[in-house]
Amino acid sequence: MRSPMLFASFACVLAIACSHAVAQSDHPSNPRTQLTGVTDYIVGEPIRHKNLTIFPVLSKVERKGDRYTTLDEGLRAGTVQVIEVGSTPSDDPQVAPAAQQGQAVQQPGNAPAHPTAIAQGGPQAANARAQRVQANFRPIEDDGNQVNQLMVVNKSGKPLYLMPGEVIVGGSQDRTIGTEMTIAPTGKPVPIDVFCVEHGRWHARDDAESTSLYVALQNSPAKAKQLAAEARKGYFADTAAPLSKAARVAVQSDKSQQAVWDNVAKNNAALSVDSDSGTFTRSYVDGRVKAELEPYTTALTAKVAGQNQIVGAIVAINGKIESLDVFESTPLFRKLWPKLLKSYALDAVSTVAAVKPAGKDSKMSKVQAPGKESTVADASRFLNKVLAGAVRDKQTKAGLVTIHREADGAKSYSAGGGMGGAPIHAAGFAP
Repeated sequence: MRSPMLFASFACVLAIACSHAVAQSDHPSNPRTQLTGVTDYIVGEPIRHKNLTIFPVLSKVERKGDRYTTLDEGLRAGTVQVIEVGSTPSDDPQVAPAAQQGQAVQQPGNAPAHPTAIAQGGPQAANARAQRVQANFRPIEDDGNQVNQLMVVNKSGKPLYLMPGEVIVGGSQDRTIGTEMTIAPTGKPVPIDVFCVEHGRWHARDDAESTSLYVALQNSPAKAKQLAAEARKGYFADTAAPLSKAARVAVQSDKSQQAVWDNVAKNNAALSVDSDSGTFTRSYVDGRVKAELEPYTTALTAKVAGQNQIVGAIVAINGKIESLDVFESTPLFRKLWPKLLKSYALDAVSTVAAVKPAGKDSKMSKVQAPGKESTVADASRFLNKVLAGAVRDKQTKAGLVTIHREADGAKSYSAGGGMGGAPIHAAGFAP
């Protein structure tokens, strides 16, 4: 006979699930037209460095699910490929991409792959298969490429999560992810929408320039040389951190290539970054800017990511709340946090630089214009605005519901289908 306590626990879980289903309803008669209740979250005490303040967003219940792979994970493991439309991925059925790195391919539900996935001839055979994949890519052909579309192949064994504003490096020109997407691990090429963030290039970089760039993105020289060869064949072999706040808004709100280019140019000008091709990536590899970003990342990476049940962050610069990013689970947040922090820090450094442009030998961070510090109450109000904004647009693509909301002093973009009624990701921006 089942215990009354077990039955009560099941009833409680059912009630919570139902309440989340109601919270996600967008019916006009439902006053709670929001992503999930603001009471599901706790806004933590601020963590500050210089003019950048982070308010951790904590979930009241544990969200430990790790059901998505990210671009960084997939590119490092060789289980995700991002390709120019003018290049053609191998359809060699012998290839088990994760095995190229000596890893077991993970199937949905985290069940291990069949042993033959990593035992087909051992490491030497796996390397030979990897070389065969490379050989089956055609070099970039400008006539076949498309500025605003790429192809993604996911063989990771998990759905791939793509976040708008992520910058990918390589191909005919660097791009940024244009829309929230998840891609099933079918191994088949899937088209994705992107925006160019490098308006002055439409060809593969030469090997020396490309290798230098990948070294600056923290790859070893040997690895950078390998990535440069891949990029010449149409791959996007690595990522930089996401776009600045203004450019992220341009991607999701304006949906305009020109608006994205305009914001990339403003960002580079504010940082006094020189780039012949006008690429946003230069902001993350310029030595002077990297030196300015490092103190922020050193001070804030572990302090924020180490918070119990963390799922997001609210960002203030010079005392003003600027943006937030909230994810469905702690693992997904932690995987994306180091890149997001660089983006926030870039905005903080840009704001400092705008106050007094820095010369070659000066330190931008010496000049600050702090305003009145935001409080936990301010951050909580912003979170509530983002969650409770009126729906302006709602679309369903490949089973993923994306919603644009607006409220006085906030706009947000979310991707539905998260755990327990939470969004996979919600991004909020102040004017």
